Amino acid sequence: KFYCDDLLVDTQVIKHGEKIVLPELEDFVVKHWSIDKEFEYEWFWYGNVVTENMSLYGKYTPIAKNICFDKTNNISIDEYGYGETLSLNSQVCVSKAIETTNFLTSLEERGILFNKTEIGLINEISLNIESEGFASAVVYYGNTPLSFDHSLNLTSGLNTLCLSKAEFFTIQNTGSDPINILSLSISYETKTRFINQDLPTVIINTKNSQSVTSWTDYVTCEVSTQGADKDVANLKAQIKVRGNSTSRKIKKPYRIKLDKKNSLFGYEKSKNWVLLADFLDGSNMHNYTALKFTKMIRKDETFGVDPLHVNVMMNGEYIGLYVFGEHIDAKEGRLNIEQEKIWEKSFDEINFYIDRDVSTAQDSLEIEGETYFRVDMENYTPAQYVFALKYPEKEDFEEKLEDGTTDYHESEFQTFFDNLKKYMTSICNSFVDYYHDNNEFDNLASNVDLESLALYGTIDQVFGETDHYQRSFKMYRVDGGLLQFGPNWDYDSCAYSLPYQGSFVLNPFAIGGSYNRTNFSEKWGNTLFNDITNGRPLFKAIWDNISLECLNSFINDQLIEMRAISNASIYDCERWMDNQYFSLFDNQLYYWRYITNQLVYLKGFYS
Repeated sequence: KFYCDDLLVDTQVIKHGEKIVLPELEDFVVKHWSIDKEFEYEWFWYGNVVTENMSLYGKYTPIAKNICFDKTNNISIDEYGYGETLSLNSQVCVSKAIETTNFLTSLEERGILFNKTEIGLINEISLNIESEGFASAVVYYGNTPLSFDHSLNLTSGLNTLCLSKAEFFTIQNTGSDPINILSLSISYETKTRFINQDLPTVIINTKNSQSVTSWTDYVTCEVSTQGADKDVANLKAQIKVRGNSTSRKIKKPYRIKLDKKNSLFGYEKSKNWVLLADFLDGSNMHNYTALKFTKMIRKDETFGVDPLHVNVMMNGEYIGLYVFGEHIDAKEGRLNIEQEKIWEKSFDEINFYIDRDVSTAQDSLEIEGETYFRVDMENYTPAQYVFALKYPEKEDFEEKLEDGTTDYHESEFQTFFDNLKKYMTSICNSFVDYYHDNNEFDNLASNVDLESLALYGTIDQVFGETDHYQRSFKMYRVDGGLLQFGPNWDYDSCAYSLPYQGSFVLNPFAIGGSYNRTNFSEKWGNTLFNDITNGRPLFKAIWDNISLECLNSFINDQLIEMRAISNASIYDCERWMDNQYFSLFDNQLYYWRYITNQLVYLKGFYS
């Protein structure tokens, strides 16, 4: 076998004791072949013969190649503005484009022209743009699809640009009118080194290949993983759709319940896991980054979901890029607040976990007075909160007796539930009092862990979360202590200063908010933040513990992660976003500009 770096360039079958034939290569000029990668031991063609299987490594010079795309490369555009063309088996695509016969392509505002498949190591591109109607355009380039590691501004006419051996480029129309691209020429070298960018994979096979469509009924399945230090195979499990609004989208999120506790991808053993579809997030990074930041500042003192990007295969079909993580519950390895014989305990002794979530009251399967309750408030906006009971549920009060019967302890559960409502009513009223008078700080602090509220609020403030004022705002109490806030959750939509639109945001730069901002919509955290004397120092203390070096390292880690999911994002866009790659590109670019500005801004603000 003959190699140039990692690339296998030729294979020969030689009889024992005969000589090798010097390979003729199209892509490389090889001056010396060696039997080792370090080129210390050269292979001599005129004396050596083959006596065993072997590999030779070439010390090479690449041969420069050229490829050209112009109006002869027909691009048919679909209803979403997507089209593609091939030349020498290299795929160049357009997104948000207009079909034309006079040009290679015509890009609408924020439309893009990019290479979806690898061409090679690109030395230079020559791009010819018609001057009429031209306002502005940018070429981004890097070594992953739709990357924006580097960028150069374009002008009308002929642009000849050095891309420094990047592998991917994206040409974006940043003006308000369409621009016409006459031709694109690419000078490149064949790529010889390869990096494995495969993500971990979750493999799910349901019984009889049954579809998973219900968020109430589980489907029997087997679960396997690939890409972990200790992969698992064919674990018996059940799976269902999870979530509220996200469960009704075309790309479904899932909850997996193993029959027995097991570790997936090295996580602590448990039965319950989640796969977040993140269909409402066009960047595929919102939840991942917010939850990673949460883990960084909360550390291991409290439980928090540790996200992992994975590919998911279901019944032999690739269904997309997902975020894998722990299901939030009261069990060991999670909140770890489960108790035995709850029916024997007083209210002050019972641990509980609740969720402020108006969605519960909108779900016909939920029961007011059993799975959720309302708290009315006066002279306060909003005038009412809805709290969902997550633990203990009614079934946790059931006692299996020795005679095989069940004592449901209904009166004990009802007493607990009524006391919980009274307790949370008092907490809510304490926040109302604090909202109107900061002198109520000490009274509130006697019942609520305000440091944990500041931690929760910090994550919401960083990532521009606007939904927690009524949804997915979690809290719990342990051993009759102060009310704690967390774990943080749900940053796919209504976050990063983007509004809810029922789908991914098509044009984030058109409707997104500003970066450098300190406000957030969750009222309890906001009230604490606006208390300059008592509350603001709690936020400042959190940021004082985050060094600028640590912050920059975190930001860089997010760029590395976005590169790692780049190929999977391309396939996910093809399946779930109707090939609207311009939106994927804009969402990732918007996300990147958001975190690089917002995180550094808040560090400076609190300093």
